[in-house]
Amino acid sequence: MGDENGEKKKGVDGWKTKAIWATGGAVGITIAAPFVVGAIGFGATGITAGSWATTIMASYGGAVTKGSVCAILQSVGATGTLGTTGTIGSALLGTGVGGVAGVAGEKLLSMFSKEKPEKSKL
Repeated sequence: MGDENGEKKKGVDGWKTKAIWATGGAVGITIAAPFVVGAIGFGATGITAGSWATTIMASYGGAVTKGSVCAILQSVGATGTLGTTGTIGSALLGTGVGGVAGVAGEKLLSMFSKEKPEKSKL
């Protein structure tokens, strides 16, 4: 968007960029989470021997309780889905991560795109 002089209005495009990053983060983490859970060893047939999942399970001393982190991760690994609460939680986390990435990216770009002042010819 530009004003009557054809110059971009600051702030409008910045908000669009941040919204895109936040949305991308929300969608990305929600889609990636079941794959990551499977990759660390929580799967449809149980916990994979020698994986990070075995270390997580061992930390419970053999007594994994219902609703614990290990139980939730195994449920996600077994079904391949996050469920309603997991989807909402990962979407919120992704929105935050994406929003922070958008702000950081904007700051980095502005650091490198500033015009250098002209040197005096005196």
